[in-house]
Amino acid sequence: MKSAALVTVLPPPAPELSIIPPRQTFLQGQRITLKCSPPEGQLAAKFLFYEIKADGNYTRPQEQFDNTLEITAGFQETKKSFVCAYLEENSAGQLSERSNRIEVSIRGHLRPPFFSVSPKLDTYSSGEIVNLTCSAPENLLMSRVLFKKDQRLSHVYRPPSPLASFTYTRRLSPRDSGEHLCTYQAAESSQNISSPESNSIRISVMDPPPAPVLTVDPPPGVVKERGFLRLTCSAIGSDAEQRFHFYKDGVKISSRSEESLADSGEPRNALSNASADILVQVTASIHTGEFACRYEQKLSSRWIMSPWSQTVNVTVLPPPAPELSIIPPRQTFLQGQRITLKCSHPEGQLTAKFFFYEIKAGGNYTRPQEQLNNTLEITAGFQEIKKTFVCAYLEENSAGQLSERSNCIEVSIIVLFALGTSEYQRASVPKESKEETSQDMFGLSVPQTTDFQVKSSDVTYATIASPPAVTPSEPTLKDDPISAKDEEVLYSHLLFHPQQRHHEAVQERDGPEVEKAGPV
Repeated sequence: MKSAALVTVLPPPAPELSIIPPRQTFLQGQRITLKCSPPEGQLAAKFLFYEIKADGNYTRPQEQFDNTLEITAGFQETKKSFVCAYLEENSAGQLSERSNRIEVSIRGHLRPPFFSVSPKLDTYSSGEIVNLTCSAPENLLMSRVLFKKDQRLSHVYRPPSPLASFTYTRRLSPRDSGEHLCTYQAAESSQNISSPESNSIRISVMDPPPAPVLTVDPPPGVVKERGFLRLTCSAIGSDAEQRFHFYKDGVKISSRSEESLADSGEPRNALSNASADILVQVTASIHTGEFACRYEQKLSSRWIMSPWSQTVNVTVLPPPAPELSIIPPRQTFLQGQRITLKCSHPEGQLTAKFFFYEIKAGGNYTRPQEQLNNTLEITAGFQEIKKTFVCAYLEENSAGQLSERSNCIEVSIIVLFALGTSEYQRASVPKESKEETSQDMFGLSVPQTTDFQVKSSDVTYATIASPPAVTPSEPTLKDDPISAKDEEVLYSHLLFHPQQRHHEAVQERDGPEVEKAGPV
């Protein structure tokens, strides 16, 4: 009789059980994710998760196709233990050995956070900024942070994503005085359990010193260039030390930090007033703008800044206007005559440059004629009937401000002579000519008769002269006005008449006819 052979079939190898993400401690109500991983190459049809009770027995397995299981940390438990297995995917469908055992701890409450204030001071001034920070223990993530003052909720923050620490920045006022602390809610808790309260910190906030009053002398705040402006900052007195600061357009321009009133030896009482002033020699480019002041008061070994004073507008006037005149004084000029303008600055004003402007018909100014000399010579144009001028000067100092414009001067340009014609000859002018003359409104000699006959010519010109009369021996250049300084001899335009070439041809044939060129 043959003996029977005993064959033992081993179960599939055990899987590995883990927690995702890895951790060993959970809060009551927090979610726990278990993962059952079969050995490499093993195909599993189902996964079974077991919880081991306190007496060592297994609960009825949680059977599922997925290899992960989510459970909730119970509110009445302090720990949980788990194992898993898988069912092999074949015709036999054999159950694997059980996995490693995992044990987690469950806490019934959160630990309190840590609360801090920065900067940490015994006393704060109203308006100061502090940072209030709430930090969770053990790098727990917070889904909600609550700040309290005197057990009353003052601020709640819900971050877009969980964080371990949060800082709340606050500008203090006297109503912020009291006991401050914080609490949080853990991001991992499905029940939004609030933590115990943190440590508390007392914050004391005092009212700021009263705002000062800023005054200016002269009172309207309008000062001439290079004039003096006195700024005075006055504060309601106290027994504390004070120091003053002055500002222009929000930027500090002076400080009395080295001179506190307590060091000055002046008697002080609670009703006295304290003040500080500065004397400024102003320039428009620097000191036109808004002025204000503040002061610091020493309280509890700290310097507390006051609110701002009212603002005062200061306007610096430009240098006074110069006086524009004509040398010698007159208002009417002939075409081609020289006009001399003089820009006279006020007495005591130092000038670097002078600017002469011509005002056009539309009221616009020409580009200024800039020069170091205060006189300007120009010519009365042949196409103009009047000219209008003003001037200004540039002050000789570091600011170099342009003065106001001067008075306006207008001159008339006229033609008071008739045009005659004569043949151009290189003939001398008779030294004596008997003719009657009279004087015009300028005192110029105007001939009443002439001893020659005016004929057609290629050249047309005329002269006006005051005694002694001067007659040109040669024609002038075209459009080139000439003015003699001693004898006012003025020439008009030279006019060329190409249509009279026929007369010139006749002269060349018959010979030139010499005529005397005389006044017309």
